[in-house]
Amino acid sequence: MKVGIMLLYPNMTQANYDEVERELKRHDKPAGGEVLSIVGPVPGGWQVVDVWESQEVFETYMRDKARPVLQRLGIQDPAATIFPIYDMQVR
Repeated sequence: MKVGIMLLYPNMTQANYDEVERELKRHDKPAGGEVLSIVGPVPGGWQVVDVWESQEVFETYMRDKARPVLQRLGIQDPAATIFPIYDMQVR
């Protein structure tokens, strides 16, 4: 079941985000299982809103790919909200 994931990275900057993206090479090849990613600055940090094929796929990606990069760059784990997708419309 598709899930929505909201990740709030406190104190993250655009430069931090760009560095993480470079390390993960996500602009070259999106993460398998990721359907949609929307990212931007919010007061106090950086907000990511994703849609993934399943929570398990997301958790595997975070554990195996993203978290090691975040830790190496000194970026703390985000606050995460995960919810089942009932309806999704992309216009």
